[in-house]
Amino acid sequence: MKQVLPLLGRFLIISLASLGAATFANQANHKEYWYRTITNVQTADFNMLSHTLPTKLSLTLINRDLEELQRTLDSNYGLFGMVVTDCKTPEPDCPNQKILYSSDSQREWKKQLSLEKLAGSPYSILRNPPPIATESEFSDARDRTWEATGKTNSGQIIGRVYYMRGIPPSFWAEYQQWFSKLPNSLFLGSGAQKYYALTVSLFGASGLAAFGFIEWLLYRKRTEKRQAQKERKQLLKQLEQVRQQLRERLRQVSALIAQREEFLSELTAYQQQEKQTTQQLGQMTTQLEDQLAQQKQLAQQRQSEMLEKAFSTLREENEQNKGTISNLQEQIAQARTQVQDGNTKNVEALQQQLKAVQQRNQAVHAQGREYKIMIGRLHGEIAESERKQRETEQLVGFLRTQLEIVERREQDADRKREEMEKTIDVLNQEKEGGKQDLQVLEKRIEELRQKDELRQKDELRQKEALDGLLNDFERSVLNCLQGSLKFQTERWRVHTQFDVSQRREIRQVTDFIVVSQSCVFIIEAKYYVGEIWAEGDVRNMPWICQETSRRKPIKSSGGENPYKQVLGYTDNMRSRVGSDRAGGRIGVYGVVVFPEDADVSRLQSEIGGYYRVTTLDRLVQVIQDIEINLFNQTQHQFSLLSVEQLNDLVCKKPVKPIKS
Repeated sequence: MKQVLPLLGRFLIISLASLGAATFANQANHKEYWYRTITNVQTADFNMLSHTLPTKLSLTLINRDLEELQRTLDSNYGLFGMVVTDCKTPEPDCPNQKILYSSDSQREWKKQLSLEKLAGSPYSILRNPPPIATESEFSDARDRTWEATGKTNSGQIIGRVYYMRGIPPSFWAEYQQWFSKLPNSLFLGSGAQKYYALTVSLFGASGLAAFGFIEWLLYRKRTEKRQAQKERKQLLKQLEQVRQQLRERLRQVSALIAQREEFLSELTAYQQQEKQTTQQLGQMTTQLEDQLAQQKQLAQQRQSEMLEKAFSTLREENEQNKGTISNLQEQIAQARTQVQDGNTKNVEALQQQLKAVQQRNQAVHAQGREYKIMIGRLHGEIAESERKQRETEQLVGFLRTQLEIVERREQDADRKREEMEKTIDVLNQEKEGGKQDLQVLEKRIEELRQKDELRQKDELRQKEALDGLLNDFERSVLNCLQGSLKFQTERWRVHTQFDVSQRREIRQVTDFIVVSQSCVFIIEAKYYVGEIWAEGDVRNMPWICQETSRRKPIKSSGGENPYKQVLGYTDNMRSRVGSDRAGGRIGVYGVVVFPEDADVSRLQSEIGGYYRVTTLDRLVQVIQDIEINLFNQTQHQFSLLSVEQLNDLVCKKPVKPIKS
């Protein structure tokens, strides 16, 4: 129902406009047909009759053949008049003449037939004998002057025949008659009525085509709007899905970062443990090497000391034995000498000493064998010590191998740690990038939601205005603006109760704002019925409404009169839509509108070029006139903003850049 009523309203408006245009055109057709075509035809008929009719009518009068005379007068079917009088003078004026005969007709010319009407009509003189030459005629079918030919017939004047033009029907009477016969008159009309049918059909078809085109534009606009809303909803849905995916991805990245950081901490602990193991292995290896060196040094020192002790003992005993043997040998030699001298007793003593020495020598040899055994044991101990040393060296080699393995593990751990740190950095960068993408996405979603909220608020504001937010007169103004063709075709945007204040602590709420291309109109509605006038200067003095004997001042907020009130509104709006933001000049106008019954003739309709005073019935026309005058001015560079862009600028919404 909400869509049907505006549709019917637009159809009715276009139908009435088409009918009005067709009526205007048919009025021109009526004038063309009756006052040009028919008049030219009658002029040609009068011209032909002036050459033939006087002769025949003179004969019928001479012969008193009145029946033939009447048949002749009726031969034109009464479309125009042929009147015979008894005038006997050749002078144009013949006030005492009487009408004898006339064409029989029911048309208007016959009803208005009188001597006064005959005075301005062309005529021919009837004579006895009948005239041959034509005395008067029209020089052309378009000529309206009855001129004498210069020829004169002889004979007695017996009367005159007047040629009286038919009286065209009035346009409105004929048009009403044609309308009353619809729809048959569309196909059965003749004369001017066939032009009426053609014109009405043509304008009706044009209006229907215009209605279809406008409806197509509105349908396309509605379709585009619905499609845009659908696409916006789909975009919001997709953005929500992308946001959820980004959040899930961020959650996964955060979990992965936590997992990698936990692994990194474990790797660091393992690395610290490996370092401690490496240090312990190094300490053990050093201790073993120190012990091995000490054992080897002690064994070598002990062996050297024992060997040196044994060798020194044997060397001493050997030296003693050598000395003893040398002494014994000397003693033996002496004994031999003595034997030779016969002293045998000393020889035996020496032999006993020699035997003792030999026994001692044997003991020394025995002790030498013991020393050899001891040396063999020392060699065994040295071999055992060397074996233990080799085992220790093998253990040291094993520990060094383990130490190298631990060092390689530590290097691998360092490499893995570096890789893990790089991975964590990449994940952190990805996380930051995801956060930025999420912020951009949330900002985009918020912008779309704000646009939807603003659109819903606009719709709610309009609905509230229609539901009782405005008073009756303001509602009438709103209906007048929304009923205009430019609003219906979305070339105007209308706002109600719009606050134009630039400061938060002050409210300046306008009644209406109309946004068009390069123009913004501030409309202040004042419901005062009576004669409106100002007590002096219309700009600075109070305005008064005179209702018969009652005098009432016109209230206005923010000034002495409505002009001052609208002046403050328009100044703030000019600051809001400055040329630096609009890319050119924006015309901001103020309009004070009163009811249709108000008389504003005593006020200036135009105040200072940018302000108007009018009544409700002329409000739309005043706005359109301002637009036309504005675009006819070429000395200013006007803004190239579209209506939608200028509306966004007025509402302080983001405006897309102007394409150069």
